[in-house]
Amino acid sequence: MSDGGLVLTTRRGETSGEPPETSPDANAYVETSRNFVLLSLDGAAGLIALPKRGLADPADVDRLRALLDRNITRL
Repeated sequence: MSDGGLVLTTRRGETSGEPPETSPDANAYVETSRNFVLLSLDGAAGLIALPKRGLADPADVDRLRALLDRNITRL
């Protein structure tokens, strides 16, 4: 995830999305001990779970948290 958008990479492939502040798929988030959960609160229910284990470096958790805090609401 960057200010330019979200890129999800899995074993099955890669997908990208709009920047969090413009995407109805991510206008709020919740942080748990294992995940960042992006939520849609604009009518259509939706969520995207971002497992912390998928981050390459422990410092990436802090960077992702800061990026989310800059762009969407933490619940």
